[in-house]
Amino acid sequence: MAVRVAGMAVSDAYRQIKAGGFATKKNLQSLLAKAQTTNIDYEDLRGIYRLMERYRDIVLVAKDVAGLNAYAQTEEADPTYDCKAEVEALIVLLNSSMGWMETPGNVPTSVTVGLPDTWGDNVMITNSFTPAQSVTVQNGLIAIIAEMQE
Repeated sequence: MAVRVAGMAVSDAYRQIKAGGFATKKNLQSLLAKAQTTNIDYEDLRGIYRLMERYRDIVLVAKDVAGLNAYAQTEEADPTYDCKAEVEALIVLLNSSMGWMETPGNVPTSVTVGLPDTWGDNVMITNSFTPAQSVTVQNGLIAIIAEMQE
């Protein structure tokens, strides 16, 4: 017998959107705080990108589950809440931010690899970016975080 993977319960879809959003927001807030106060590196940028990508992939599936809006309105006790529209707007913002990071020239590609004796856990590239150099990334994170209301 095969694993049954067809369909997703509306409650599961809403929980994934909400729980995934909460976790993503907290992680992005942490990375934003780091970018605002210390240097960030390519590992941090990759982490930011992967967080956005994973959450976007979750909501891309969950947003189309039948009955999502009605379920969300009941859960939030707000008959005007348009969960699907809010999720669609968030997807646009995530895609825009990820697209910016994918565009050559926005994230410097002149990577300097350190000598092997300087390598450690997640440390191979010596380039890092000061808070001033990462301001565009910070602004993107601020916009995404603002879109995730608690």
